Amino acid sequence: MTKLIKPKNGSIALRRALMGGSAAVAMGVAFAPTSASAFECLSPTGIALPPIDTFGASDGAAGSSPDRIACGPFATAGAFGAAAFGAGPAAGQGPAATGSFSTAIGAGGAIDIGPQATGEGSVALGSVQTPAGTFAPVSSGTGSIAVGTLVTASGDSSTALGSSFTPGLAGATASGLASTALGGSDGLLAGASASGLGSVA
Repeated sequence: MTKLIKPKNGSIALRRALMGGSAAVAMGVAFAPTSASAFECLSPTGIALPPIDTFGASDGAAGSSPDRIACGPFATAGAFGAAAFGAGPAAGQGPAATGSFSTAIGAGGAIDIGPQATGEGSVALGSVQTPAGTFAPVSSGTGSIAVGTLVTASGDSSTALGSSFTPGLAGATASGLASTALGGSDGLLAGASASGLGSVA
């Protein structure tokens, strides 16, 4: 039986982040066989929306192509192998996976856009909050992972985990190559910042 590793710090934040990701996926995704694909998106009323062949995979409802999938209002999957799940109130405000093989999960607001996975193989998981200026996570490094609100993972192979609820005050930031930043903002100080090669903060 596999057991979870329980580090002294960050286990509660990790658990909360993963629970939030599960909710975001459950919000509008179901698997069911169709003639074109084994994937369907569900509307808020529970009506199954069949995959739509739009190579931009961004049509305000649901979209798919042979090489990418977007599910949710204004979700965008703009590259080969990309996947975006979640919602936005208008075009350009939802989750966007624009890096090859990237994944973006979460929601955007009227002002702050949803999670942005722009690096190749990157993952962005999280949503905006009510105050303007609390943007969703951005993962721009190749193979980077960003989880939370106001979180940035810009270094290649970097990981940033930890939110901020204060506009203008960053959550976790991982900018160094293969760096890891764990810990969000307390409302007075910015979250953890890892900028050096292989650094951990």
